[in-house]
Amino acid sequence: MALTKHPIADLIARRGGLVIDGAMSTPLEAAGLNLNDTLWSAKALLECPDLVRKVHYDYYAAGANAVEACSYQATEAAFARKGIEKAEASRLIRLSGELVREAKKRCSARASGMGSGGSAHGGLHWALRRLSGRRQ
Repeated sequence: MALTKHPIADLIARRGGLVIDGAMSTPLEAAGLNLNDTLWSAKALLECPDLVRKVHYDYYAAGANAVEACSYQATEAAFARKGIEKAEASRLIRLSGELVREAKKRCSARASGMGSGGSAHGGLHWALRRLSGRRQ
């Protein structure tokens, strides 16, 4: 039996690597959101989608070229247990992907005017400190 190539292998080969985002819950909690909830970080889709977009943006600005949507625990069943109807749950699940795309678009627009100096905010080290809530 021949081994099949993983679908992401071509992307990694073209870019020489892949930088993936980090935690979502850590920066959300650092910003003051209480995630002690059955929805966990998906609660942010309801309460503060702009913050979710900002976290995604910060990861892109730090150099990530792959960002996961804030959709862990974002299911119709999980939202239904919170009294959220199916149509609204579906909208929130779609929103989780839209926020990633919007953040990437904003970061790309900003980066296009930066020249060859790197990320918009001085690199991965800066963003990891920022996303963890540490200010040094």
